[in-house]
Amino acid sequence: QTANALVRAETGLWSKVKARLEALGDLNDQQAVNEAIKQAFADMEESLKDIGDSGSTAVVSVKIGAKVYMAWLGDARGVLVKKDGTAVRLTKDHKPNDLSERVRIQEAGSVVLNNLGVWRVGGVIAVARAFGDRLYGAGVISVPPDQLVFNAEEGDTLILACDGVWDVCSEEAAAAVVKANLGK
Repeated sequence: QTANALVRAETGLWSKVKARLEALGDLNDQQAVNEAIKQAFADMEESLKDIGDSGSTAVVSVKIGAKVYMAWLGDARGVLVKKDGTAVRLTKDHKPNDLSERVRIQEAGSVVLNNLGVWRVGGVIAVARAFGDRLYGAGVISVPPDQLVFNAEEGDTLILACDGVWDVCSEEAAAAVVKANLGK
């Protein structure tokens, strides 16, 4: 079932963001663009109501003019690779080991346990925000996602990846791979 939420989020989130932005019309209103992206995350969550205990994290970015809009939840991460190859983490992982996330989860009525040195919601999942994952109660949320807006510079590259990359590769190593292979 996990693949169901992942596949739906992978194919569905971007189409929901795109539809919300197309309906917006005026893409120069930064607040309206951020709200449209937030609503797309809500649309995605709504579309996963039948998924059960399956879940997925996400990170999405949209470049409009010189501005890059990002939204994320869970441990999907955005890293900016500057022209000189420097890696800059743009996102903060939503994990229950973060005190503010742990408090939010517990205040929502969910349990956070330290299981063999790893904080987990319900003693099972190691992310504090995700699409789906209803089995773990109201503490695991997808809306609102965290959001960021920044100005892109010529030569910048953005890496968007999940924990499958970041658990085995540092941001600096990923940036070096991008820098070495860009333009090949």
